[in-house]
Amino acid sequence: MIKIPLSEPSIDDNDKLAIISSLKTPHLTDGPKLRKFEEKFSKITNSKFAIGVSNGTSALFLSLLGLGIGKDDEVIVPDMTFIATANSVLDI
Repeated sequence: MIKIPLSEPSIDDNDKLAIISSLKTPHLTDGPKLRKFEEKFSKITNSKFAIGVSNGTSALFLSLLGLGIGKDDEVIVPDMTFIATANSVLDI
């Protein structure tokens, strides 16, 4: 039995309230909630900086850049994954 469904989102009432709260502000993509998330994430990971991005593809792409991965470097990705995993490597 799959404990984490791959196609069924887990969204509770707190998530819905947070979304509604964000929709009522002028900051949908870059605002105080993102800054708060970045601060908490950097503390949890004991890192100097944290950057929140809009999706996993952007996160993977920036991670590759941060690691210094370049055009001619070999990057191995899983064969059973979302296409964004490979696309983030192709964009380098």
